Amino acid sequence: MRRFILSILITLLMFIAGMSMSAPATYAANTPPGPTSADPAVQPDGILVPDVFGSTPNWNLTPPLRKFIDSLAPLGCNTPNNLGQCIPIAVPDTRTFPGSDYYEIELQRYTEKVHTDLPNPTTFQGYKQVNNGTNAAGTTNNVAPPAVH
Repeated sequence: MRRFILSILITLLMFIAGMSMSAPATYAANTPPGPTSADPAVQPDGILVPDVFGSTPNWNLTPPLRKFIDSLAPLGCNTPNNLGQCIPIAVPDTRTFPGSDYYEIELQRYTEKVHTDLPNPTTFQGYKQVNNGTNAAGTTNNVAPPAVH
């Protein structure tokens, strides 16, 4: 058994040594060009690549976006962020099934602005509570769930 494992290790070492002694590394034709290219978004073979190091706009005429200018959406909708976003907290219904928290959740499509520099809102799908929650006294189900932001 030891001889078998030793022969496998020797074979692997020989393979690794052979790989390191092979021809010098060549780069594929679609390797992203450097920042000194005439047009970093288009290579000589016509393949388009994003210009991650320069100022050329990337895919589909995306406008350059400033980073980290919008705050994250907070948990709870007491104080939304600068875009009016918040993460709503579901309100439990404790009367329908006593002794447990009950929620009715459905999928909803909605639009929301995701960056200050983007002109149009983005369409999303997310989950939304549709049943009313129980009030703090536990007497009625009249607490409307928060809207999706």
